[in-house]
Amino acid sequence: MLLDRSNSATMTKYVSSRENLRILMNLLRDTSKTIQIEAFHVFKLFVANQNKAADIANILVANKSKLLRLLGDLKIDKGTPSIDTP
Repeated sequence: MLLDRSNSATMTKYVSSRENLRILMNLLRDTSKTIQIEAFHVFKLFVANQNKAADIANILVANKSKLLRLLGDLKIDKGTPSIDTP
C-alpha cells in the first residue's frame, strides 16, 4: 500500500519518522514470524530511502550490528521470506 504511487507523499512522511522506525525495529523482534516478515517489508523502505534524514541514518548505523544479526536469520524461500527458528 505504501509503495503505490498515489501514496508516495504518505510513504515519504512515514519513513521520515524516528518513532515509526523504532516501532518497526521492535516488530522485527516479535515472536510472530508473520509480524516479523511484514515488518521487514516496511523496514526496507527506511533503508532504501535515498533521502533519509540524518537522525534516521544515525539510528540505522548505531544499530547496524544488531540489525545485521537479526536480519541474517531471514531466508528467502520461493520469493517469500521466512525466518529460521533455532
